[in-house]
Amino acid sequence: MEQDTRKLTVSFTSYPARIRFVPAVLSSLLKQSRPADRIVLYLSENQFPQKQAELPDSLLKAEKEKQLLIRWVSGDLKPHKKYYYAFQEYPNDIIVTVDDDVHYSPDLLEQLWQAHLRYPGAVVAGRTHLITLDRDGQPDRYARWIHCVQGFESGPSMQLFAVGIAGVLYDPKLFPPELYSEKDIKALCLEADDLWLKAMELAAGVPVVRASNPELIRTVADSQETALHLQNLDQNRNDSFFTAIRSRLRKLYGKDVVLERLNDPAWPRLEDEDLYVFLNNDRRKVLTAANITYGRLERSKEKAENLENTIQALRGSLSYRLGNRLIYPFSLLRNLFSRK
Repeated sequence: MEQDTRKLTVSFTSYPARIRFVPAVLSSLLKQSRPADRIVLYLSENQFPQKQAELPDSLLKAEKEKQLLIRWVSGDLKPHKKYYYAFQEYPNDIIVTVDDDVHYSPDLLEQLWQAHLRYPGAVVAGRTHLITLDRDGQPDRYARWIHCVQGFESGPSMQLFAVGIAGVLYDPKLFPPELYSEKDIKALCLEADDLWLKAMELAAGVPVVRASNPELIRTVADSQETALHLQNLDQNRNDSFFTAIRSRLRKLYGKDVVLERLNDPAWPRLEDEDLYVFLNNDRRKVLTAANITYGRLERSKEKAENLENTIQALRGSLSYRLGNRLIYPFSLLRNLFSRK
């Protein structure tokens, strides 16, 4: 196993609605068994116009004690801020990006670093999804990808997708210059940094590998109310983002580089060769069917409840009571003649 003497920089970002959770995240990053050489927090001046005056005292104390570097940037690239500036400010470092709402396991950086030493030409992620392909080799919809793939050693793969929440290790030197197109980021996927990074990895022929040990993360209490992943997945926005990025790369490279890399014969299709994926895929189909059935039942129940509420409201209305009084004599006559 080759050694790597480069510095390890941890980079992340935040925004006003979640800045109060950052001290808890920082605390977990300062307790790593493999300490970072620096921890950098990138914040937008647009979002924090008063800068330090709007930050928690504990962050200012950490900055004063040189446990944390706070970098102010103009504009707002949203989640892209966690890698965009660090890659350019520290191009010779190994960069680990983390989220601003997670308590990280004390061995996170050690796990990522050891996997990096084994696979220096790959992106290393604490959590991965598997991009499933249809019979024509086209990537499935995001909701059909096998999420949170774990429990097996696949080695690096083009089909694995690094999910930012559990920490991701990058070598900036592996990425193409197109990564830094601020114009394209804003136009195509401002709220989907993971998809943009994956597309650039595919364009550069960089695979993803999952750190071997199970992830150990806990989200900070009450921090998920504004989570982007909920919006992107629930509204199928990730599919729109990925389609737009693929279209842009076709223009840049003159071919569908995403499709080409995902079907590169040099990288085995995991869904065809890994037993775990078969098992996980079957489990996913069962769960999907169950969720659809459950959803239908819930919607039917909701419709029934709405109908019952409507009926009750009608029965309590003045017009309903008047109507009952008007038809009452006719009801008596009908009952009388029906008996005969």
